[in-house]
Amino acid sequence: MALAGKGASVYLTGAATSFSTEAASVVSGKTYAIDDTAKEIFDPATAVVVWDDGSPVDAADIEDINMLHGQVTFDSGYTVAGSVTFNSGKYLPRTEITTAKGGSVSVRRGRPDTSTLNTSARQRTGTTIDASGSLETFDPDLGTAVGGGKTLLELLDDDQTFVVEFNPGSGSVLRCRARMAREEMTTGTGEDDVAMGMLEWEMDAATSQEGYQMGIAWG
Repeated sequence: MALAGKGASVYLTGAATSFSTEAASVVSGKTYAIDDTAKEIFDPATAVVVWDDGSPVDAADIEDINMLHGQVTFDSGYTVAGSVTFNSGKYLPRTEITTAKGGSVSVRRGRPDTSTLNTSARQRTGTTIDASGSLETFDPDLGTAVGGGKTLLELLDDDQTFVVEFNPGSGSVLRCRARMAREEMTTGTGEDDVAMGMLEWEMDAATSQEGYQMGIAWG
């Protein structure tokens, strides 16, 4: 799917920053989201501690923590007693790439052939989800500072992970933990040509300290 056009925006994340006693509100059912949307991408290298009614919630009572959208889902047998807060952890601040012209993302699941000699038709088994994409920018030398004060070129050279966010303006946001893979610069000689920079990125999922996956998610 392509995510580009009027109203779209692209963000990258910077260095992990601590938070404490952040209020959360119910999304639906047993799922609560952090109220401060600027802090809703959690750092997988730091434990996220959830409290309910002023007391820490036992890990056994938490079904999932959505690290990319700042949400906690309690176990179906757990009853929320009072105010839910994200008591401690770290978040990844977002910076908009104002030079972005557009971007694309491809999400796919591996389906290797698992047929045997005695099967009459080809069989395939779904395996892991993968994602990759590209980012086009009017910053041809990739030299404008973005996430964490780094330039796009420095992000590529450092081989550091970040979260790329595509906001197509439709009410849903797609986020993916990734690494830069390749850079390219294009230019032309026509009067309507401008120099462009392009970066390709690939998903690099992580597992949080509590065991929750952080790869790609809509929210």
